[in-house]
Amino acid sequence: MEGAKKRKIKASSIVDGVLLALGGALLLLELSFVISSRKDGMPSLFGKTFLRVLTGSMDGPDTPNLYLTRTGDSPSGRVDGVYYSVEDLERERGQGKAYFLLEKKGPWMLGIDTAAILERKSFESVEVGDVVTFYFDIPTEQGLLKNQLVSHRVIEIVDSVLYCYGDAYPKAGYPYSTSSSDYQGVQRITKEGYVGVIASKSDFLGGVMVMTSSPWFVPAIVGIPLLGIGVSSLVDVFKERKKVKAEEDRRIQALVAASGVSPEDELAYQREVEKASIKVEIQMEMEQEKAKQMEIYRKQFEKAKKQALKDMKEGKE
Repeated sequence: MEGAKKRKIKASSIVDGVLLALGGALLLLELSFVISSRKDGMPSLFGKTFLRVLTGSMDGPDTPNLYLTRTGDSPSGRVDGVYYSVEDLERERGQGKAYFLLEKKGPWMLGIDTAAILERKSFESVEVGDVVTFYFDIPTEQGLLKNQLVSHRVIEIVDSVLYCYGDAYPKAGYPYSTSSSDYQGVQRITKEGYVGVIASKSDFLGGVMVMTSSPWFVPAIVGIPLLGIGVSSLVDVFKERKKVKAEEDRRIQALVAASGVSPEDELAYQREVEKASIKVEIQMEMEQEKAKQMEIYRKQFEKAKKQALKDMKEGKE
């Protein structure tokens, strides 16, 4: 019986510990994201920078390549078309048009709410095919959104300018313009606006970032473990009180039975029950007080034992 009680207490302690650890870990993760975001707008963890994808501009085809056409059909010409496939190219530009493969470097299929993991590579080390992150002014119907973080793939590099394009856009070719930079077209990025290269992605971390950015996250992650611990404690208290009451009733019935008073003599029987109740109440209070004192003595003994062992160890050294 005693062993079962100890196992139950141990199991309850483990559950409480797991709940606290889970809540603490997620709370630390949230704090890490918040603190690092205040520095440069980008949450970091263990030296890694994470960006949550908010649009579908990079949720392009699940293929390792794009197909480029160039001015004059020459490998040295400027890019004037980007296509998902040869079929797209022939449909838009006609058969026989020369094309060149663009190998995608880094991840592709960057869907909304995916976590993009950023690497702080130097601007000079960026290559064609990389997915780069940069600050960009995005035109909208409500006006210009200034200094927004955007991640698009580098289509070409000319005179230290990165020409970037979203994987999900080339449905009608490359809307190239030498005089302007359309958000759903080409972005011309210089060193001043460049941030880094997207090295990989993680749907799991994206889900975590979505969860931690919700307004209910902190209250829930703190409240759920505390609620679990509170409910567990209340259940234990209720069970303990029920057990004490059952023991109290058992002792009262035993004393009344030992008195020999017949239940048929209601008045005498009730007086005997009252006497037994007072006696049992005093007895159980004394036992509880004795148990408290024993617990105090036990703790003092354990403390003294640890100190003695420590003194013995220091004496040997």
